[in-house]
Amino acid sequence: MKTKKTNIRMILAVALLALTATTVQARSWRINNNAKQKPDFTDINAAMSSEDVVAGDTLYMDPGCNLIAAQNVTKQVTIIGCGYEGNGVPYGQTVISGRLNIKAADTKVIGVVTTEIVYIMANNVTLERCRTYCIRTSGDNCKNAVIRQCYCNYSSGAPVIEGAGKENTKSAFWTIENSIILANGSYDAQCVSNLYNATIRNNLLIDYYNNYNGYTFCNIGKSLIQNNIIIHTTNASRALNNVDTDQLSNNVISSNTRAEYNHSNVLTTDSVYTGNVQSYVLTEDSPAKNYGADGTDCGIFGGLYPYVKGGLPYGHPYYTRYNISSRADENGKVKVSLNIKMQDE
Repeated sequence: MKTKKTNIRMILAVALLALTATTVQARSWRINNNAKQKPDFTDINAAMSSEDVVAGDTLYMDPGCNLIAAQNVTKQVTIIGCGYEGNGVPYGQTVISGRLNIKAADTKVIGVVTTEIVYIMANNVTLERCRTYCIRTSGDNCKNAVIRQCYCNYSSGAPVIEGAGKENTKSAFWTIENSIILANGSYDAQCVSNLYNATIRNNLLIDYYNNYNGYTFCNIGKSLIQNNIIIHTTNASRALNNVDTDQLSNNVISSNTRAEYNHSNVLTTDSVYTGNVQSYVLTEDSPAKNYGADGTDCGIFGGLYPYVKGGLPYGHPYYTRYNISSRADENGKVKVSLNIKMQDE
């Protein structure tokens, strides 16, 4: 019985990987820091060092996998985890506890929890349905990053998402959409800063700190900022600093700010959300209802990519329940049954 319990995650991971592998042409590989689970590789670094892993392959992180050391992505791959938080992940998160350095262009990371800094060091990087700590740039080629349907929560007094600069093209043309971005730190807490020609839409941004450098948006140049719900909890006049306002429209801001920001002012978060703001449910008469430039709601559930709680990867199977027989049959086999669903949103 002890062996059966030890191998349960391997059985489930292989079952899900087999279901998924039938839909893709490139090779797929399992990642698990526990060598007893017999993965293909014990971390991303090992996969990158292997000649068998080539551009276009997919790395699946097993349920419960936790990579402690810094991980360096040096080949164009897709890394897929199990999502995060809530009942949507009944079988364990997939976590990168060390820094994640994305050095290969066109890399995608989906459904992974990161608890250290994510460094975008190449063009066309996508972070989707991830729960992240903070996101930074490094190097000269960091354009066209996409941060979509992510939960970003940083509590150390610095920007949650930070590019190279307001007029710096190194990190130009980023897209940040349908994400929750929380700045919980002390001095210099900011949600988004130092971006040029970005598209920032349908997000919920909350800055919990009021200090000299505490702003929701800071140093944003020639960017579309639209359909967001912006909550600066103590001093809304500090919601935006050094932000070009010609493309800032259809945002809901938690208190009065200057008229040229072209937004709907509301005095309390209670008039936007029902109950606690973390419910993310708009009141029936919320100013965010149908206020988006595209006619949809402002915030994370409007637009083309509504936020998905739990961060389960789209188009991939996950199990909701499993049952393992308590004993083997006369042939020495243990019966395993799984309830499988496909994430279709």
